[in-house]
Amino acid sequence: MHCAKAWSLWEGRTATLTPNKHVVEFFGSAHVALALARIEAHYFAHATFLAPDQILRDVHRLHGIPGILVHGRYDMVCPLQSAWELHRMWPQSRLEIVPDAGHSAAEPGIVNALVRATNEMAVLLEQEGALVLDVGKGDVRRQTHRSREARVLDVIRTSPEPRLDEAVLVDRPAANPSTRL
Repeated sequence: MHCAKAWSLWEGRTATLTPNKHVVEFFGSAHVALALARIEAHYFAHATFLAPDQILRDVHRLHGIPGILVHGRYDMVCPLQSAWELHRMWPQSRLEIVPDAGHSAAEPGIVNALVRATNEMAVLLEQEGALVLDVGKGDVRRQTHRSREARVLDVIRTSPEPRLDEAVLVDRPAANPSTRL
């Protein structure tokens, strides 16, 4: 338990740009520490279920699909270099570097960027029709019909140990088309 707590506290202390005692307290709880250590150790022990450089090697599968990458400028957990390399190889992506944020998705700058990105993608999907993507089969197609209803993309895991190349994105009508974050 001592090692799990040390690992979790490192995550909590490095997740935000400025020290946040509430985040550190949360990551310091025994339950969170053990859960985080177990899941991260599981993924690391299995090389995150990805072959070396698989994401960059297979980025061509995203051709024609727009995306917005949000990354904190001072992220100490995931290097900015990784987001930059993905962005360079994915022409339809936009990399938004949040100048006053670290790793945590709960930091105000990251939250704002994620909400803006989500709203932009919702508008794009409404205007252009939803994409149907079956990465496992390498099939990307845009629906031919257009709908006034908002569309949502759901990630359906097709394996008990999810892998990027097995994710299937499908569209379905949103419960309330006028809902925006």
